[in-house]
Amino acid sequence: MLESLFVLGLIAVLVALGLCALLMPLELLFIVGLSCVAAGFCLGVPAGVYYHWKLYRVLVAQGPVPRSFWLRPTRFHEQLEPAEWRTIFPWFAIGGGGFLLIVLGCLVVMVAVLKS
Repeated sequence: MLESLFVLGLIAVLVALGLCALLMPLELLFIVGLSCVAAGFCLGVPAGVYYHWKLYRVLVAQGPVPRSFWLRPTRFHEQLEPAEWRTIFPWFAIGGGGFLLIVLGCLVVMVAVLKS
């Protein structure tokens, strides 16, 4: 079920990008794309840093933490208690949403470049 929603969402994004390429002026496409990238960085990077910091604080309380934990922090999610996960997950989701916004902005800028 989740996979089919993901595929439908991806198709909707591609159709929307195609419509944007047809209907929007070139300058507006660049502005929208760069704005998405900027918003993604402004939203996702601070949330990601705070997520890593909160995760590190929880993991330190449980024992020693590997120095490279920040490279693949999701492998430690299974060690978290439900209450700990509830405090960390919003920041994880916001950081991931920021990343998706950056990717969407890059796609819009790519469409604008291909249109020019």
